[in-house]
Amino acid sequence: MRTAVNPISAYTAARKMEQAHQQDINGNQPNDPDKAAAVLIQISEHSNPPLHLFLGNDAYDIVSKKDALVQKNMADFSTLARSTAF
Repeated sequence: MRTAVNPISAYTAARKMEQAHQQDINGNQPNDPDKAAAVLIQISEHSNPPLHLFLGNDAYDIVSKKDALVQKNMADFSTLARSTAF
């Protein structure tokens, strides 16, 4: 990762955090970047690529939890939400 040559002062806190974690993150990501690149190449050649592509177990777990929460919210408020129809 590279930082900007002329950083914007509004992002000073973000840059400090980035620098503090840069060594911790490098080489410790939960997924293999080479495998991700291979998947992205395959997807780019697909005749009907997905609109959303979640790579890695961590992404699938996060999206699955979010999807379950959205589904529960929809079910809990279905009657009220649908009451706006003509």
